[in-house]
Amino acid sequence: MSHANRILLAVAVLVAGCKIAAVPAPGRTEIRVATFNTHFFGDHDAAHPDGEDAAECLTDVARVDAEMDLDVWMFQEVYRSRTPNPNPYPTDHLARMKAALPGCEGVFFAYSEAEFEKGVAIVWDAGRFDAIGPPMGHRWSETGLDTTKGGVAQILRRRSDSKEFLVACVHLAASGIAGPREKQAREAVALFRADVERNAAYLGVPPGDLPWILGGDLNTVWRTAEGAYGYLVNEAGFVPATGSTVRTHESGLHLDHLLHRGMTLLEGGVRHDVRSSDHYPLFARFDLR
Repeated sequence: MSHANRILLAVAVLVAGCKIAAVPAPGRTEIRVATFNTHFFGDHDAAHPDGEDAAECLTDVARVDAEMDLDVWMFQEVYRSRTPNPNPYPTDHLARMKAALPGCEGVFFAYSEAEFEKGVAIVWDAGRFDAIGPPMGHRWSETGLDTTKGGVAQILRRRSDSKEFLVACVHLAASGIAGPREKQAREAVALFRADVERNAAYLGVPPGDLPWILGGDLNTVWRTAEGAYGYLVNEAGFVPATGSTVRTHESGLHLDHLLHRGMTLLEGGVRHDVRSSDHYPLFARFDLR
């Protein structure tokens, strides 16, 4: 966030009695990211009026962002209402996130279109990073046993030193078997790699050297290295930011992951204090020099 906007947000959070981390020097080499399946900000639940659960989730996002001074968020299960909107509950969650995180920009990609659009989003600090080239969104051709899922990626350039990296936010099938998820993970990496090649003219580094951050809900199960996670770590060269048995869902499962390629991991973890979704946010600090 910009310095002025961060002060405003810090004041709001301090009023709520939360602790704010010190603002670091603007030229830091760290990149601080988080991934969070918001469970549609609670707006999927007809028992709660629109805005009630969403407000709690947005408050959690703003609090974590202020405490950790995050640069990039990856969100799964995000709504965007269609016009006219026949469903009274969901609204434009990307717009509401940008309002809750002043100074941010973001992209949304809808992987499912019914009476409303649902999908994934990436939000970043526009004071520190510029978007390079267009966002790259895809729906997976392998659907698994549930509705279609997808992902979105964006190349970002750090203003302080013009370092570029790719952020890929993905949501894989909630299938009872690993096969569809592994196929989707392979498809995601292949599609985003091809997108980067096509956007090579925007880059200051060879496309093959571009660092990646990949995060999202992989719907993997407890204590497993099979399927999507196994492919990403054992074949695609990604390094996890958290252990493969860390609880990321209220059920005790490790469904969500945050991985990188071409960076140095400084810290990774899970915010179990966030209870406004059935998932917990994952965070990581990477060094990119």
